[in-house]
Amino acid sequence: MTDEQLEKENAELSEVMHEKVKELAKYFDSVQIFCTKHESDKIGTSHLTECSGNYFARYGQIKLWVEKQSLNGEEIDS
Repeated sequence: MTDEQLEKENAELSEVMHEKVKELAKYFDSVQIFCTKHESDKIGTSHLTECSGNYFARYGQIKLWVEKQSLNGEEIDS
């Protein structure tokens, strides 16, 4: 995949994520979505994020999640 193709694909995926965040934001005060996908050994991993709502609410929720995962040594729920 060329850099241009990758950029186009990731822009399309970002738009999909944006639409999903808009949809969820109708029901929630804040929404944060993180996505990753492995491209190739040469390129590595693409990471995309979209969000909506109060920054401090999103930050606090993410911080609590990270602390819980670290303390419990648990696998991430899928």
